[in-house]
Amino acid sequence: MVSAVGVHDLGPLELSVDGSRSRIRGRQMAVVLASLAMNANRVGPVDALIDALWGEEASTGAWSTLDSHVFRLREQLEPDRPAGTAPSVLLKQSNGHQLVDGTQQR
Repeated sequence: MVSAVGVHDLGPLELSVDGSRSRIRGRQMAVVLASLAMNANRVGPVDALIDALWGEEASTGAWSTLDSHVFRLREQLEPDRPAGTAPSVLLKQSNGHQLVDGTQQR
């Protein structure tokens, strides 16, 4: 089942999932979500997300740290998704991540 997800960016960055609003946990997760939300339905390249998070100060472990942030964002975006099922809101693509805006799908 696909959750109804909204991103609220006036004031503190928040999510609404099926009508329940919550704050994003952590500045770095908020940066990832904001970057993907600004480009909903398009792939956010990993390099661009790493640059948004750390810029020139990115470490060699930045890729795995980004994956960790994306994992935790998925948990917040789809809290009722059964373990082992594919995500439907925040997707991993071959060259990055994509936030799916369900209102754009027909």
